[in-house]
Amino acid sequence: ESPAYRETVNWWQQQFHPCPRPIVLPFRRPVRVPEIAPEAGIIRWDLDSEISERLDELARKENATFFVTRLAAFSALLFRATGQNDLVLGTYVSSRDRLEIQNMFGFVSNVATLRFRCQHGINFRNWLSEVRCLMMEVQQHNSIPYEELCRDLREKEIPVPEIQAIFSISTHHLSTRFGDIQMKWLDRKMEHMPWGFSTRFDTVEEEGSCWMTFDARIYDPVGVQLFTRTFSAFLREASLDPDATLDRLYEACGAANLYPQILPPAISASSAPPPVEPASLEAPSLRSIRPLSQLITILKKQTAGFFMKLRCRK
Repeated sequence: ESPAYRETVNWWQQQFHPCPRPIVLPFRRPVRVPEIAPEAGIIRWDLDSEISERLDELARKENATFFVTRLAAFSALLFRATGQNDLVLGTYVSSRDRLEIQNMFGFVSNVATLRFRCQHGINFRNWLSEVRCLMMEVQQHNSIPYEELCRDLREKEIPVPEIQAIFSISTHHLSTRFGDIQMKWLDRKMEHMPWGFSTRFDTVEEEGSCWMTFDARIYDPVGVQLFTRTFSAFLREASLDPDATLDRLYEACGAANLYPQILPPAISASSAPPPVEPASLEAPSLRSIRPLSQLITILKKQTAGFFMKLRCRK
């Protein structure tokens, strides 16, 4: 083992100590459903272009990326939605850190575990800065493959936090042309989600291609739709007033009524009160949620996996 390798393992060991409890999403079913159509776990939603533009402007002012800005909003809402002030998310971090693989074709990323700790009274702008700093540190310590890192930590008897939710971005809606052949990415269709719950933004077409994909055997689609509406409203409020505290944003987007207050660390997930569903919840920034029947029709026309459709120019 090189000194750099040991330093990376030690950094992750410090990140995971003490080991946080697994994230408990508010729309988790009390009992796992044995059989349900995979299409029930797909929600496609649209984020208004004006909200996207305000978020991008905030990112430029704070020297943050598209990814970090959306991740900051997602993690901030999860503090309220889960009732946990110390939570773990997974994401994909690019491994193209060497010049010889910069132009390599294919998926060159590594899974990374992100640990977020909520500070009472923090505003969204400052929270965005904290998330940006965290991501910079994670990228600097992302050279070890996720499976190998987990194995090394377990050999040292260091518990590795379990990833229950993934946050990611995508640019695969752009087509690629090789001479007379055009290749276009198709959306992946899975029988069941490997991570249980995933949120994905599209950097090319955010207004029409935001996704919540999840294992509907574990998570209730109705609860996920409520969370999606609340998340859209939170993005709207954060883009309008980034200097507002997270508590003020929770009130403005309806999360304060939808979910219980953040619980102190001593309260376990099993004793947490169930989320309260409001009588009505409006989110004008959520332009549409596609009906499941429409999604099923769309998915039947697509092939499974990250295969590409080849079309020859006539």
